[in-house]
Amino acid sequence: MNRKTNRSLCRNIFNANQILPLLKEIDPPLGQVVEEIYETAIDRGAHPNVLSLGSHLDFGGWDAENRLSNILLLPATSTVVEAALSSCLVAGAAVASLSMHMMPDHAPAVAAHKEAMEVIGLHIGRAPRLGRVPINLVA
Repeated sequence: MNRKTNRSLCRNIFNANQILPLLKEIDPPLGQVVEEIYETAIDRGAHPNVLSLGSHLDFGGWDAENRLSNILLLPATSTVVEAALSSCLVAGAAVASLSMHMMPDHAPAVAAHKEAMEVIGLHIGRAPRLGRVPINLVA
């Protein structure tokens, strides 16, 4: 299947509504974590994405006087910073955890899954929205 030539087919097959039930069936704790990550991303503005809003804009010809910028400065001790970093950590660990399901007989993949689920257990409560639903990380 080629995403460039079968874009609509790929979108129909590889979407949350198709993938999450399968993941919840093969690994319920990881499925719940991934669903929480997905919902949190949407809550924090992942949809609509930047390309859908601004793909027609071209800023290549702008000079330094006409550039757009968005700067947000927060102290390192900010709960917003901690929550954002925890969300990224949990999402990355969930991706690493998926390796076991792609290579179940590969010992490093199994070890990565176990370690990733430990990381998720340590950080899920620090991420906004994540941790609002109790997740049993032991299948």
